[in-house]
Amino acid sequence: MTWKTWLKNTWEYIKYWEIQKETIFQKLFTYHLPSTSSLLGSKDLSGVSVIVTGSTSGVGLNTAKQLAMAGAHVIMACRNINAANKIASMWREEMYNSRMPNVEVMELDLVSISSVRRFADEWEQRGEPLDIHAEPWTMFTGDGIEQHMQVNHVAPALLTFLLLPSLLKAPSPRIINVSSVGHYSGVVEPQYWNSRIEEGKYNSMIAYGSSKLAHIMFLKVLASKLSDQRQTSVPCFAVHPGAVCTNLNDGARMNLLFMFDGTEGK
Repeated sequence: MTWKTWLKNTWEYIKYWEIQKETIFQKLFTYHLPSTSSLLGSKDLSGVSVIVTGSTSGVGLNTAKQLAMAGAHVIMACRNINAANKIASMWREEMYNSRMPNVEVMELDLVSISSVRRFADEWEQRGEPLDIHAEPWTMFTGDGIEQHMQVNHVAPALLTFLLLPSLLKAPSPRIINVSSVGHYSGVVEPQYWNSRIEEGKYNSMIAYGSSKLAHIMFLKVLASKLSDQRQTSVPCFAVHPGAVCTNLNDGARMNLLFMFDGTEGK
């Protein structure tokens, strides 16, 4: 074994150990943090507009609900608008005696580039400022571009660009994308942008990690470019929610002790 091979293998072990460590010991690492129910506390987000994708389940669902409870204008951007409307109705019933949530539903399918453009055009026609653009973790089948790269990077990046005019109208805009510690396994190589990779060479974990790594790099460059154009920077966040039990990863069925539930992971 050459020193280059040894170094490469050692680096691979380190990367996968980081992923396993963060996943298995996440509850130990975060025990000192305040409960999720007190994160927003008594903050009043009235007048703040937030677009939340993937808001019918998992991290997106709980994020959207907490923002709505704090008074924000929450736009649930999702594929299943019927499910979203039912959820919004339930929230209105639950919070009727305290604060009527300002929630609306807009159709958005990140698998479809045309859907992303339609959504952005519809929002832009309103001429309203957008304070926060939040992209929780999602994974569906793409068309033409590898599925992870399409949904975790290409579509969110396009949507972010298309929403920039609205974001820049807000006094304190911010862009929040839910990333993953899985980026440790990623590589930025053109082959992981192509959905027609030879079956024997395809690795879904590497593809997923690559999509997350690409988007973190995108956000870093975007934040730098935006700060050059404005006197104050536009914060661009990539946050890791931990290993969360959701219906996207069968976690809800496995219910492993070391995993967070949807409220803990937001």
